Amino acid sequence: MILVSRPYVSGFLRETAGRNRIPIILTEEARALGITDGPHILKEDAALERLRSDGHHRLYTTSENAIGWIARNLSFTDLPEKIDLFKNKVKFRKLLEPVNPGFFFREVAWEELEDLAPENLPRPFVIKPAVGFFSMAVRKVNRSGDWDGVKKAIRTEIVKVKDLYPSEVLDATSFIIEENIEGEEFAVDAYFDASGEPVILGIFHHLFSSGEDVSDRVYYTSRAVVLDNLEEFSRFLGTVGELSGVRDFPVHVELRRTAAGVLVPIEINPMRFGGWCSTPDMT
Repeated sequence: MILVSRPYVSGFLRETAGRNRIPIILTEEARALGITDGPHILKEDAALERLRSDGHHRLYTTSENAIGWIARNLSFTDLPEKIDLFKNKVKFRKLLEPVNPGFFFREVAWEELEDLAPENLPRPFVIKPAVGFFSMAVRKVNRSGDWDGVKKAIRTEIVKVKDLYPSEVLDATSFIIEENIEGEEFAVDAYFDASGEPVILGIFHHLFSSGEDVSDRVYYTSRAVVLDNLEEFSRFLGTVGELSGVRDFPVHVELRRTAAGVLVPIEINPMRFGGWCSTPDMT
């Protein structure tokens, strides 16, 4: 069944769901997006009853905003816990300590930012919300002297976007500081099947304008980009699946390959493929 949410639901999705009788859950957000009653529309109570009675139902989301509904309504499943394992970047780093031993990271509360001494941290480092989205409030700090400007930029950006997303998607009460990952960056859309095996659907090379750039602007793919990385990335995601225990679970992965050939994930976004950057078209 499909759980739709703001900001957008395509006509193609509406037509495909209707033609194939794929249930759409009639939430308040679905109504606001113009979803109405129909033979393939499920009221929330009916959807929850199906999910309670049959743990094999697959739930597809159109936006990370749907995570709020999942957290409120699906506590009788392990889905909120599995989502949080990836969405919370501190928990994610702890999960992957066996894969990337010695990787530096530290959690910092919003209130601690003002008194933080950057000279006591390994530089360069990256700071970002522990629960974040789309490079919002992500900053790289190369020198101690950059810190005042970075703090001001983070505060300004958080004030602009804090009311746009539920706390399950963007929560600025806590930040993670972690060592900068140097290397080629890739974006990968994949899912873990019913057995927990990863299935990769698309691989993109992520280009940046400079070492300071953290934007999501330029991605490209080709036969070589896919085939040169498919086996290695599949093995890596297999390890992630073993550590997390996820099943029937879509992910959008951002990772880098260091000069030493080590794969280090930047983040793994749960319950969706890439968005806003055209990568879902290939997937």
